[in-house]
Amino acid sequence: MEIVRCTKDDYSELLDVFNDSFEYGRESNWFQRFMTHCTPGPDIANTEEVGHHLVCKLDGNIVGGLGVYPFDWDVVTSDGNPFTVKGYKIGQVSCLKQYRGRGVMSALMKKAAEDMWEQNRFLGYLNGDKSRYKHFGYGFGGETLVFSINRRLLEERTKGVEVSVKQVIDDITDINAAYETLPSRAQRSEHYWKRQLLREDVVWYTGESKHGKAYLALQGKDNVCEIYGEENTAAAILLWLFDKGNDVKSLNVKYPYNTAKTSDTHRMAHMLSYISGHVTLRPLGLMCGIKGVVVPGFASPAIYEKEEFFGAMCAWISEADNA
Repeated sequence: MEIVRCTKDDYSELLDVFNDSFEYGRESNWFQRFMTHCTPGPDIANTEEVGHHLVCKLDGNIVGGLGVYPFDWDVVTSDGNPFTVKGYKIGQVSCLKQYRGRGVMSALMKKAAEDMWEQNRFLGYLNGDKSRYKHFGYGFGGETLVFSINRRLLEERTKGVEVSVKQVIDDITDINAAYETLPSRAQRSEHYWKRQLLREDVVWYTGESKHGKAYLALQGKDNVCEIYGEENTAAAILLWLFDKGNDVKSLNVKYPYNTAKTSDTHRMAHMLSYISGHVTLRPLGLMCGIKGVVVPGFASPAIYEKEEFFGAMCAWISEADNA
């Protein structure tokens, strides 16, 4: 068994393994179409994006793989100071069905941890089954709120608010400006934004009213997986989704559980609470720390053991960033 970094020569085969392992079928190109921010198609993937994957080979054939995506989060510490968390997302942990039970996934996860250490990144993040990943050191790292929007309350909340809405096709100026108003957030480059816009499962919209600007990401017909900006404008965009004729009968809005309680984000959460029929609380993802560091405002060295730090950071891991 050999675990190596993916190359251009192996990338197409690895994508086939991902699609087959998750039972989408390689003909579907599911990962290329719906996870373009992580697994762009071989025709557009650059060398760096290809290299963000590890492959497991047996007898020269790829039998498993995973994605290892360095990611930085700008957060605010408990004493109000900004700090950049050197993070590491893991995704697409997979093995072809006929090779399972041979330690392929364990070998891949071990290699990913080594790679994480070598890159001086001390915090891992992934979505998956806690029982499967807990022996690698992963546990729940935060929570997310799911608001079920009540159309009548939404109409009441947006009376007098006129909004101009447009789909984001290529120009990320407005959407990035709104995103960067967040006190804590995952860093997104222009290239990363462009990859997000290529996804077939997510459509991004920006809106502007007399109150300000906002944006959201609609996944499928009824799941808003990211929403930020001025809250009155954001509410008006939600109503626009109901009215624009795409057969939207219900909307669920996912919003990170906010432990930081900053004024801007608290206003958005308050607005979503007002227009919701009910709210549920769900686990956000799994986290693992493998390296202690000194961070102002937190006991050191093992800050990843501090739940308040997890909460502050997880408040800004959007579902759109999942690997």
